[in-house]
Amino acid sequence: MSLPPLNMLRPPKTTIVPDFLPVLSRGKHFTPRAGACFMEFASQLAGERFSDHPSCTHPAVASLARLVNDCMSDSGRGSLLVLIPSVVGLTGDTTVSTKRRVDPDAALTVSQHIELLIGVRAAASALSIASEQRQRALAAGLLRCRAEVDRTTTGLTQMQTHSLVDLIDTALADAPGATRWARQQLEALWGGSVKRMRRRAPLNFESITLLAVVSIAEACVQNADERLRLLLKAAIVDTRTLLQPTLTMAVVEADTRVKADSQYARVS
Repeated sequence: MSLPPLNMLRPPKTTIVPDFLPVLSRGKHFTPRAGACFMEFASQLAGERFSDHPSCTHPAVASLARLVNDCMSDSGRGSLLVLIPSVVGLTGDTTVSTKRRVDPDAALTVSQHIELLIGVRAAASALSIASEQRQRALAAGLLRCRAEVDRTTTGLTQMQTHSLVDLIDTALADAPGATRWARQQLEALWGGSVKRMRRRAPLNFESITLLAVVSIAEACVQNADERLRLLLKAAIVDTRTLLQPTLTMAVVEADTRVKADSQYARVS
């Protein structure tokens, strides 16, 4: 009896995805076999220990990524996969200035500027579609962020400062009722003393971002998943721009595409 040719003994080629590759899903996972959230997938790409808090990404960006991952629908979460490589290596000086806690007039660190940018981007994206109560809270947060930008621009270029101010002012103009209410409340609480407000009620950028992401996810709009994806995409570009002042043409083009996508989502 003759043996079959060697090429017939080879196993057939297959396109089936191996079982051990993680699938994007909500929440924290103990092993890749159980699935992975956005940042857990990023930790695998970076060659780090499987974790949703890897060191390869700035904490503020990672926090937003986890929120967006968990708030998106199961059917829309897969659209985040293409963004995962862009957060690997997106780090900077994450040291929080101790002087900042003592002196409210101290300049923001680079890390705090990133938190400010992400908080503003998130609140501006959510303000026009959030419920009335959340609109008021987001408007108050944006007014607080506006005061921070007016107070200190150290670490931001003139173009970045103008872009940030324009983003805040445009968002507030789209919700005049909530903005008017927020101004009245801040005035009643602090009597126009911005320094006293900063000293007694420190601004929490992470809380603003959390409220904004939840507001988008629960808004009565058909494209909530797409809005969340565009928010994360824009925040990644913002952070890379701040960490790398001398941008390559590829990043500039990406920023242009983000703005075009944002305008599309705004109209949709």
